[in-house]
Amino acid sequence: MREEDKKLVWESFSSVRAYLSHPEALEERIEELSKEDLSLDGFVEEFGNLTSVAADPTEKTDWRIFLNDLRSRLS
Repeated sequence: MREEDKKLVWESFSSVRAYLSHPEALEERIEELSKEDLSLDGFVEEFGNLTSVAADPTEKTDWRIFLNDLRSRLS
């Protein structure tokens, strides 16, 4: 992922962190995905896929909060 895209992702995470129940889990997942060779759109798509299959409802909610914020920054 390009550095400017990573910056946008982390800005989004920082802005929603206070609203998350388990920010550490989300932070780990972002770290993992941001190391992959993905475009920002690819990151959003992959993160959306992971969110839809997350087993823990609280984790799923945290991820949706982050994903919604990130998508709003892209539009």
